[in-house]
Formats: sequence, C-alpha cells, structure tokens
Amino acid sequence: EGDFTSQADAAYISFFVFVSLGAIYVLLVLCFRKQIQLAARALAVAALAVGQLPALLILPLASASLAIGALCGGGMLLLLLASCGEIAYGRPGFGSLYLDSRTEYLLLVALFVSIWLVVFVRHTQHAAVGGAVTKWYLHRNTDRSATRCCGGSAVALGLWHALRYHAGSIAAGSLLITTLKLIRIAFFLLKRTFYQRVSRGLDACGCNGSNRLAAMCLCCISCCLKCVEKSLEALSRYAYAQMMRSKRSFCPSAAEAVRLLTTNLAGAASLRFVAAAFLFLGKLLVAAGCAFLGWRILVQAPPYDSALYSPLAPAVCIFFAAFAVALVFFGVYNMAIDTIFLCLCADKERVDAGMPPLGRAHELSSVLGVPIDAPAPQHPRGKGGRRMLETPAERSGSDPSNNPFSRGSGVVDDGGYRI
Repeated sequence: EGDFTSQADAAYISFFVFVSLGAIYVLLVLCFRKQIQLAARALAVAALAVGQLPALLILPLASASLAIGALCGGGMLLLLLASCGEIAYGRPGFGSLYLDSRTEYLLLVALFVSIWLVVFVRHTQHAAVGGAVTKWYLHRNTDRSATRCCGGSAVALGLWHALRYHAGSIAAGSLLITTLKLIRIAFFLLKRTFYQRVSRGLDACGCNGSNRLAAMCLCCISCCLKCVEKSLEALSRYAYAQMMRSKRSFCPSAAEAVRLLTTNLAGAASLRFVAAAFLFLGKLLVAAGCAFLGWRILVQAPPYDSALYSPLAPAVCIFFAAFAVALVFFGVYNMAIDTIFLCLCADKERVDAGMPPLGRAHELSSVLGVPIDAPAPQHPRGKGGRRMLETPAERSGSDPSNNPFSRGSGVVDDGGYRI
C-alpha cells in the first residue's frame, strides 16, 4: 500500500509538472508568434533556394568524404609517429610508451593539421553554399538567364570562386576555429587532471583537500571558451556569406557582417533562435522516422523477425546514425538561411539609401513579410517630356553590372570591388 501511495504521488506531481511545462510552452509560442512565422517563412525561402539548386545536396557528401579521408590520413600519420617511440615494459601485461620531445612536437603538429583540414573542408562547403545562394538571389525570375543559375552551374561556380579567390580567407577562418578547438581540448585535459588529483585527496598545489574555488573557475572558463567557439562559428558563416557577396577578404567581410547583424539585431536574434529550434525539430523528425522504419523492418521482415532478441538496440543505433546524417545535410539549409538574411539586410540598406534592391528582393520580401519598397526608377525622357524606351537590361529586370557572377562586369553590388 505504501508503494502504491508513493507511485500515485509521483504520478500526481509529474502530471502537474507536465501541465506547467505545456502552459509555458503555449505562452512562449503566443509571445513569439511573429518571430516563429518569420522563421517559418525564412525556412520556406531556404527550401525554395535548395529546391532550385539541388546540386547543393552533393556538397555535404563530398565534404564528409574529404573530412573522413583527412581524419584517416591524420590517424595513420599519428600511429606512424607513435611507433617511433620506445616501449618500457613493467610487470607482465603492462608497459608505457616513451617519446622524445621532437616526436611529441610532430604529433601535436600532425593533430593540429588534421583538425585544420577537417574544419577547412567544412568551411569551404559553407562558402560554396553562400556563393550558390547569392547567385540564385541575384537572378530574378524574369531574367532570361535565371534558368541557367538554377542548377549545378551555380554550385560549381560558387565552389570555384570559393577555392580560386577565397582559399586564403577560408584557411584563415578555419585556422581561428581550429586554434579555439585545440585550446578547448587542452583545457579539458587540464580540468580532467585537476579533478583526478582532487579525487585522490590532493589539489593542484599538492595540498590536502579539494579546491572548490579552482573547480568553479575551471568550469566558468570552460563555459566561456565554449560560448566563444560557438559565437565564432556562427560569425564565420555570416562572414563567408558576406565574403561571397562582396568579394572581399575574411576580416572585412566579418566586420561588414557584424555591422549588418547589429543593425538588424532583433530580427537576427529571433530568426536564429527560432530557426535553430525548427532545424532541430526537423533533425529529430528525420531521425525518428528512420528509426521507426528500421524498427518495422526488423520486426516484420525475415530473418530479422525471428533472429533478433529485441529490435530496440538496432533502432537506437539507426536513430543516432540518421541524426548524424541529418545534421550534415541540414547545414546546407542553415547556411542558406544566413545568406538570404544577409542579402535582405543589404538590400534594405540600399532601399534606405535611395537605390533599388537587387535580384529577388521583392519576391523574397513578400514571402518573408519584410517590406522593401524600392524607389521608382527614373527613366530618361526625350523631347517634349516623353518617356524613352527601357533598356534591355531594365526590360528583363536585371542589371549585369550589379551581378558579381556575371561575366565581364567585374563589379559587385555593394562597394565597387572587382572580382
């Protein structure tokens, strides 16, 4: 009877906890209703861009293959360097590996280069997606060449521009992120060593007892390093998108991206937060769907239905594997959202300065619900005040001089920098 009473009390408390969480969730949805609608529209625009550029989905496969190759090559190199050491045998079954200072230095360099190559491949994918989405954005539906930009040529051109003109900038950005990752790894090892000494009854100074203040400082520093790394990773994506738009190097593009984000801080924060929630739910949905499908196959299809004791463990493995794959492919949508948002912010500034927006600004502003009213174009007039005929570029709705991807123009949209 006592066990039944305790279980009933636990169920009673759990019911009210879930009801309270549901009420808080409903209130948050009602309070951020406009931001949620804006994020949903931004995701719809990103899906439109990726749908018209299906070759973007090849980039995650290529980048994952290159990253796995870099990790395998780095692992083999680390094993070869570790084999240069000497083994000192202790009691039977135990021993230790001794390396000289030169070999340890080479091990650190090989580890750094391996991580740098993986991050460089990932950032190259970000830059290529930013360049392809920028090309898609700068072409209007009324443009005759719009059909040529909605295919593999835009993705190939974005990848070519990223590797041909911005390889140094991508290497600088990936070097910064790699350095932060290695600092976090070194700090994690230091914190682990400190906790091991504390668990043995010795603090870092060799005194008895534990140092709670030092442990709290280590936790705060670790949290700060993680926040700085995540912030720089997000900033690097915006910097690559701006770099592919303006054809400038990494640092000026990062500064320009920060200026655009701070100018539209409220919209950027709400859009990033809600879009991240939507993307996470999408990843969970994909992973849960794959796990459910795998569970159904394991339960019904022979010989798994009779050979397996329980399909739970394979279904869990399928869930995590599908979540990892979704994490790679949803990065394309994430980069497309960031690029489109920066393009809209830049066009909004052009409109505020009295200049017409570029590309698909009117189409995407109507989808996003962001009003971008372009000033009426001033057409030249002939004798007697008659309005002269439009030029072919005005009639088609595009200006080749404002397109950084058009051949022979050599001019970009915001600053007059040549390719």
